[in-house]
Amino acid sequence: MKKRLLYANFVIAIIVQFLFYHLFTTFVPLKIRKYYLIFFILLVFLTFLYDSLKSFVFLISGMLITAFYIVISSWIRIEYGINQFEIVFQQMLIIILSISIWLESLYLKNIVDNSEKLKEKVKQLEKLHPEAGVLTFNEFLERAEIIFTGLRRRSEEAQLLVIKVSYIDDNNRISKTLINTIGRVLIDSVRKNYDIICYIENTIFLVLLQNTNKQGAMLVVDRIKQNLCTIKYLNPEIIEKHIDIKVESFNNDFLAFKEYIQNLVNSINS
Repeated sequence: MKKRLLYANFVIAIIVQFLFYHLFTTFVPLKIRKYYLIFFILLVFLTFLYDSLKSFVFLISGMLITAFYIVISSWIRIEYGINQFEIVFQQMLIIILSISIWLESLYLKNIVDNSEKLKEKVKQLEKLHPEAGVLTFNEFLERAEIIFTGLRRRSEEAQLLVIKVSYIDDNNRISKTLINTIGRVLIDSVRKNYDIICYIENTIFLVLLQNTNKQGAMLVVDRIKQNLCTIKYLNPEIIEKHIDIKVESFNNDFLAFKEYIQNLVNSINS
């Protein structure tokens, strides 16, 4: 219903504007019509290129200049007995047409700006897995490559946690709530803005710990298990039986890391 009203308003606005343009071509003298058309075109361009305040100032300035021109022109030609009603009608027509063009241009600009913002938001959301709340696999690989570049420069090593979840609910599937919960626990268990996490379909989480050894990785594993135990429906027995955490060590070779990840994904999909 709201979309139909939006379309209806847009159609009505076009019809009304077409009507005013017809009156404009009918009643406004040809010798000054081209100057108004130039003003309308500039108004549209300024509305799209600059903020609404600047275009509004241009709109008001244009209407004031038009009014002064008509007043001076009428005063000069007063001895010729010009039709005052026709002059006033022309002025009102120019004002209404200018405002309608400005409002429609502003409306279209807002649509374009909102569309760009939505595209940017979708692009940001595509970096996160909708269920787990952590990075998607492709985003994880892109960031991992940057991390390994720094590790190689600093001669540091990295550890990869491979977390497999096999807890099945009453509907014989992995609960989305559980996946989201584990994702939040992992985020709280690692160093923010330093270590990265991703979720692969078929319930596998990957956690890349940079600049740490295997002993440091095991401390993170213990922290993860402790945090999981705070979840009401996850007792130590379920965690031990259905959540498996494996640690893989990598120096600073991203190609070896990527090959391992790709083999892991291929084994899942096969």
